[in-house]
Amino acid sequence: PRLGEIEAVANRVVAEDRPVRVFYVRPGELAGIVYNAPNMARVPAAERYRVVEIVGVNAMPCTGTHVRRTGEVGAIRLLGAEETGRGWKIFYAVE
Repeated sequence: PRLGEIEAVANRVVAEDRPVRVFYVRPGELAGIVYNAPNMARVPAAERYRVVEIVGVNAMPCTGTHVRRTGEVGAIRLLGAEETGRGWKIFYAVE
């Protein structure tokens, strides 16, 4: 992947200070809610999903820790990328 382009987009989203929404959905609702989410085939079966949406950018199932707005994140610096059997793993630092 083009790390410079990915880094520029990530930092633009941070600078835009977009809201981050967290909500829960049942499996039948997931397909109609999730967008711009890679690797959906790898999402395990569950009774309900926690969806994290960066409004206007993407919404995906996620169990990680998240901020309330993208502006809470510092500058993002991409350190490298590694192709795996299931896609790409990107290494980054938040400053």
